[in-house]
Amino acid sequence: MSSGFLRVSILAVLPVLAAGCGGTVSGSGSSGGSPTTVKMTFTPATPTAVAVQIGAGAYTTQTLSNGVLSFSLPSGTSTYAVAYICTPAPLTENGLQYATTMETVVEASTADATSLVEQCLYNLQSGAAALPPGPTAALAVSINASAIPSAASLLVVATNGKNGTQQSFSTASASGSFAAPQGTDRVEIFVLDTSGNLVAARNVPSQAVPGSLNGGTAIVLGAADETQPEAIAVNDVPAQFSSPNTGAWFNMGLVSIGTPSGPTQYSALPAAAMENGDSYTVFATTSPVVHSEVTQTVSGSVSSTSAGRVAINFPAPWSYAGPTPAARPTFDFSGYTAFAGQPGITYDGNLFWTDGTNGAIGTSQYFVDVSASANYLHGATKITVPNLSGLPGFLPTPPTGTDVSWGAAITQSSSGILTAPNSTSLDVANQGDYTEP
Repeated sequence: MSSGFLRVSILAVLPVLAAGCGGTVSGSGSSGGSPTTVKMTFTPATPTAVAVQIGAGAYTTQTLSNGVLSFSLPSGTSTYAVAYICTPAPLTENGLQYATTMETVVEASTADATSLVEQCLYNLQSGAAALPPGPTAALAVSINASAIPSAASLLVVATNGKNGTQQSFSTASASGSFAAPQGTDRVEIFVLDTSGNLVAARNVPSQAVPGSLNGGTAIVLGAADETQPEAIAVNDVPAQFSSPNTGAWFNMGLVSIGTPSGPTQYSALPAAAMENGDSYTVFATTSPVVHSEVTQTVSGSVSSTSAGRVAINFPAPWSYAGPTPAARPTFDFSGYTAFAGQPGITYDGNLFWTDGTNGAIGTSQYFVDVSASANYLHGATKITVPNLSGLPGFLPTPPTGTDVSWGAAITQSSSGILTAPNSTSLDVANQGDYTEP
């Protein structure tokens, strides 16, 4: 089994170039004659530190109630910012354990939303324990996918609300048991080929744990469970840019699995393998054929709750040399006109550094990301990374001489600063590095 396809949505790639905070909307509003309440729910994990800025005021630390942040905007105030720290479980690679601390800042307006959901990642490493398991019990399984021509291994994922576990089998047919979230679970069976590509899937809802999958009767997968190709069209590739790389994800709750894709198609699961709320994310990205010290990218993505042909029309690229080096730099997004007059604009700046010296990558890693909606900026085109080092639990500034990677992006999305199950998004981004002064 190849576990490289399983992840927690949204998996952070450091440094991140795509704008957006990963929030979803469950309500919106605007300030009027009375105070406005803003709520932010964190899932699946709870931040270790949270601070709020109301209008242009100072950041103040906050406490959560059952994973929910709630605060009030006075009459006449429409903008707010929420900063929070997530500490994912350690990532182990090549015998080394990396600990990444993530500081996220969301700058928004009541015109965007007053009720948001933010994903505080639990694990940056694909594979076992990608979701916090919670209370578990034994789930017995008997699965036969030998009728799928390219089947080589199985991945069984059990989820129950915010909790989830998985079990892999190195053969196309397997019997055994594993620890699944206790209660009534959704169980998804993924069939993979020798390269770890998804080739078939079966959804088994409402399974009692502890217990036996499908009441103890073996599940036999066949042709009806196989993935089917759907077309991808990528248009308007900028001159002197390379052929686009494409990819696709099948998203079920907080778990996503990569589904094979190529330049012109992606693989879709059978409709019976999906439940209400599941979705696909298909994306394409390209960069210049000749690279420079600043890496430039153009990307697009389409999210949909059903499979079908996807068309991505790239915007014109954006050239940006980067921020002036500083402990908390300012990103300047002025001069880019391809999104002029379009709704749903978000600006994003991020920083990444480690405790390594002399060019080495340290095992303690730090990531800061700031996303600001156009509604928050009110026509401005600059965002400054706030210095929250004086607040308990937030990151210090990088030491002088540290190699800092930066990323900057402008996003135009049909859902604005939020993430929606049926939406389109276009990104232009630049990435580089500087030495901390």
